[in-house]
Amino acid sequence: MNWKLAEKEINVLGIKKENNELYVFLYDDGNKAKIIEVFRRFASNPELSFTSYDAYRLTCRINRRRSYRRKRFR
Repeated sequence: MNWKLAEKEINVLGIKKENNELYVFLYDDGNKAKIIEVFRRFASNPELSFTSYDAYRLTCRINRRRSYRRKRFR
């Protein structure tokens, strides 16, 4: 376990599917590109109910959060 990670702010992002599956993602601000890549991999996996639209929605939420923080901390 990396204890320095505990000092960072961790973002939690989730989506609940119609079939009651729940996808929950944890990431820090320095790993936004990596979590978006995870969304793409999940969307391309036919064994998951996670779709490209889900990936799009979560990516938009990440971008909105980034925009909100920029405005908030100016």
